[in-house]
Amino acid sequence: MRVVEGGMQYRVIIDSNMLSSDILEAFLAFDAANRAVLIDYAWMEAYKKDAVHSFQERFSVLSRHAEQVLILKGTGKVGAPTVERRE
Repeated sequence: MRVVEGGMQYRVIIDSNMLSSDILEAFLAFDAANRAVLIDYAWMEAYKKDAVHSFQERFSVLSRHAEQVLILKGTGKVGAPTVERRE
């Protein structure tokens, strides 16, 4: 987990190991201004490891604090070349 200060708000970049941690739960519960930043790799790692039930368990902390979760665009979207249409 990496903490980044942004004014009075703190953001943590989380990986799949931190998804259901007590530390993340405490961080989000401590202040409503705190944010958890979820990168696409965390989704992919969590999804491929377990069945649907386990997936729900892993995201239980984030689901309780959904308004505090920021989801970044996937690397495929950000790094994908764009093609302009010419008429």
